[in-house]
Amino acid sequence: MRRERPTAKRLSNLDHIWIQPASGDAGGAVGAALELAHSQFGAARHAGVEHGRDSMRGSLLGPAFGDADIEAALKAKGLVYHRVENRATHDEAVAQALVEGLIIGRFDGPMEYGPRALGNRSILADPRRPDGQS
Repeated sequence: MRRERPTAKRLSNLDHIWIQPASGDAGGAVGAALELAHSQFGAARHAGVEHGRDSMRGSLLGPAFGDADIEAALKAKGLVYHRVENRATHDEAVAQALVEGLIIGRFDGPMEYGPRALGNRSILADPRRPDGQS
């Protein structure tokens, strides 16, 4: 029996929807606090959108550190590191390091918030390697 593919439908009531990034247990707490603020204290309901952009600036709510701070922390712990200066070759250098079995610590920009905070603070390893998790 062949199943028909569902067709995409545009939902007109979702033109100005905002989904906050803490979609796990923390998001439940945020939602409960917002409901209390609205229902009990009359706080205004708004999506926090300014000029067509999320006023929360995504989930980049944590601190950011400069290159000198990061390098000092790595040196203080005696960690081996290599900084790729050339952005054009960055991805290739990371991929090659992973193939060689190295572990990559990505630390770039402000710290993210939420259970899916991946990107600015990540530990990368080649998933094909049996020793990748150890």
